[in-house]
Amino acid sequence: MSFSSNIELYNHRQTKRNGVIEMSEQNGVSILVIDDEEVIRDLIRDVIERDKNMSQLNPIVEFAETGEEGLRKIQESECDSSAKMFDIIICDLRMPGMNGVETIKAIRKGGIFYKAMFMTGNAHEKVIEQARVLTTIPLIEKPFNVYDFTKALHLALTN
Repeated sequence: MSFSSNIELYNHRQTKRNGVIEMSEQNGVSILVIDDEEVIRDLIRDVIERDKNMSQLNPIVEFAETGEEGLRKIQESECDSSAKMFDIIICDLRMPGMNGVETIKAIRKGGIFYKAMFMTGNAHEKVIEQARVLTTIPLIEKPFNVYDFTKALHLALTN
């Protein structure tokens, strides 16, 4: 199945009502990017905006500088029954405060399994192995090749 044939998957979005996840008719794939480097956040925004396959999904991208800020954004979206749920979280492994693994584990403690895609430019092997346990999506090494990044993101969103 090709990426473009999966676009219809995102015509139905998840929302939370009374603690239960429901599908609703909303357009747009929702992405949360958690990275402490502004240049990386800007690059990801540009890549997603310019990628023709992503533009067909009407992406809604939110950003957080720290794991703690990302966790707050998730908690706010889960508490608001009309808010969108994130389809995927793109998270740096090495950040001040909570690292990427700690961030995704804390987010998933809320009871909702969010897809996670990790990036790193300089993480310890132990943290990389912990990240691989949390996702089947390939780890993106920084600096990353734009093609490899979009390929991994497309794969994550369509599987």
